[in-house]
Amino acid sequence: MKAVSNTTPLRYLIAIEQDDLLGQLFEKVFVPVAVYEELTETRTPETVRLRVSSLPAWFEVRTVQETRTSTFPVTLHRGDREAILLTEALRARAFNSAGKSRVPLGAVVEFPRSLRPIFT
Repeated sequence: MKAVSNTTPLRYLIAIEQDDLLGQLFEKVFVPVAVYEELTETRTPETVRLRVSSLPAWFEVRTVQETRTSTFPVTLHRGDREAILLTEALRARAFNSAGKSRVPLGAVVEFPRSLRPIFT
């Protein structure tokens, strides 16, 4: 299963040294370029910046094309907009800043086996 993340879940999982959980739960975690840039900018804590520069194979940065037809009902940061568009493009699960799953219209919903008992 694949997932897309915006900045906040990755930043805080890395800060508490629990980012490996994502690699255990998902075969791939994609982030758009805007999220990668937020995670590596100078105002981001150094521990987060260093970890992002050396994340394992399950972490992948993807480019997203924002088009004029991409409209959102509220004002969103670039990283959030790109995460939503990437989720739709990949038909993946996405995590919002509250850590809750956000599934775009038409996405296939499935949970990792390790989490299934929690939801049944």
